[in-house]
Amino acid sequence: MSAMAEAEPVDELLRRALQLSPSARDRIAMGILDSLLGPTDDEKTLRAAWSEELDRRMADIEAGTVELLDADTALDALEKRYREKHGR
Repeated sequence: MSAMAEAEPVDELLRRALQLSPSARDRIAMGILDSLLGPTDDEKTLRAAWSEELDRRMADIEAGTVELLDADTALDALEKRYREKHGR
């Protein structure tokens, strides 16, 4: 594809992207930068930490050493703790 032919869809994409909200444009810009630069050391560290945490949690679940709650029960418990802490 020639540079001129490639520029047309890019120009159209840019025109459409500029019509998006600032937060949507930010997500697009960050995604493009990430694809060009790769993840930062902080992002790599964070991803590795989350991966380790997920592995630990899965091991606990598989070993049966944790109690699993459905979403309604977990949210009710959080609401109760919040009310107790904040007196509401």
